[in-house]
Amino acid sequence: MASANQIRQVMLNVIKNAKESMPSGGTLFVRTMPSAGNVRIIIRDTGVGIPEALQDKIFEAFFTTKQKGSGNGLGLCLAQTAVTRLGGSLELRNEPAGGACAEMRALRSHLRSGHALLP
Repeated sequence: MASANQIRQVMLNVIKNAKESMPSGGTLFVRTMPSAGNVRIIIRDTGVGIPEALQDKIFEAFFTTKQKGSGNGLGLCLAQTAVTRLGGSLELRNEPAGGACAEMRALRSHLRSGHALLP
């Protein structure tokens, strides 16, 4: 069973990256919804997107595009590990209109009932 803190930490890591991809401002969308025994959480931003050359590296431990001392490159790696342990998945992709979209799917049965994310 996942604790509310585990789910919160995953969302904070993804939201932090989305926010940092919009240095001049932008819009952040967060949506949760049930889907065939799963819970889907979608976080979409209007930032710069994920450069194609980096897309295969974004979940690697210690990979960062930030300046030295600004990040340790563990946020997305830990987020993906946590979601995988819930029997789910975490995917990031670029949006056709710009920005990026993170989609997390977790099995409802792996989440504690009464959790705020369960619709």
